[in-house]
Amino acid sequence: MSTIYGHDHILRELDSELAQNRLSHAYLLVGAPHIGKMSLALHFAKTINCLNLDGGTPCQNCNQCIRISNAQHPDVRIETLESMISDSSRTAKSMHIDQIRDVLRHVNLSPFESSHKIIIFEQAELLNNESGNALLLTLEEPPPNVVFFLLTNQESAMSSTIHSRCRKLQLHPLPKREVSNYLIETHRVEPSLAEQLARLSQGCLGSAINSITDTEILIDRTNQIKAVYETSQSPLQTRFAYASEIAQIFRQDRASAKHILFFWQGWWRDLLLVKIGTEDFILNLDYINELRLHASGLTQTNIVDFLKSLEDTTSHLDRNVNARLAMEVLMLNLPVSKHLQVL
Repeated sequence: MSTIYGHDHILRELDSELAQNRLSHAYLLVGAPHIGKMSLALHFAKTINCLNLDGGTPCQNCNQCIRISNAQHPDVRIETLESMISDSSRTAKSMHIDQIRDVLRHVNLSPFESSHKIIIFEQAELLNNESGNALLLTLEEPPPNVVFFLLTNQESAMSSTIHSRCRKLQLHPLPKREVSNYLIETHRVEPSLAEQLARLSQGCLGSAINSITDTEILIDRTNQIKAVYETSQSPLQTRFAYASEIAQIFRQDRASAKHILFFWQGWWRDLLLVKIGTEDFILNLDYINELRLHASGLTQTNIVDFLKSLEDTTSHLDRNVNARLAMEVLMLNLPVSKHLQVL
């Protein structure tokens, strides 16, 4: 049974190219976090190596499949570019370029067991200029029997030259009903909880599954929404203290800071949906009363303008603008509602 749920269009393309021996040397997998990019790349690696393929589907149980799942196969390499690495750091640049050089030495060796070497880069948007240029040379003149998978949820942050050397495969969110049905049928989740998790996942099945296997995720969500809600009624001094806190988190771990902004974007998107009367599409449906109360103290223009500020802040952080300044500007632009109650 395939471990991939959804994304049938991409599976068909990859299976067809493999069957006809016309693989691209590099694929750019683009999609939201936890939408299935890594699962697809590993599925492809298993398809090449599996000893017991069934109709083109890896068995998941043979020695090859198990070693790939456990990141122990000599011809399948996963490289994670840590989000805490900053381009402004000399040490960080050295870490990046050394990491890439080691990969390039590896790909110039013949495969040990397989017909192809598979190289998977997580968070490929974090390649800095020096390491990106080193990789680019290999993408322009790739060794035989090597396939690169570059995974990103920030296509706009990718180098345009690297982007142009890859075949782009876009992963689309699954319909809410499909996610809900999968949770009910495969994980025996109660229908009401499955509905809530399907909404919150925004079509990313991995997010929904993580939420039922890791209780800390829903606890974190509650804490983040409380912070958004309470900051939205706080005086400027308190908002600036919050901005400083997020900036400090960003300096240590970019992904965690962007995770917080993700909750802000989700909440303010919901406020807009409440304001225009389309509550059926709200993500945080379990907070509908709080959303209605918050929206009652804002105009539609207030909400749209702040959503734009959130988008601008995320873009500024991607371009290494001073994190504290970016967050303080965001808090200055935050429309404060006096209609809110303490959660």
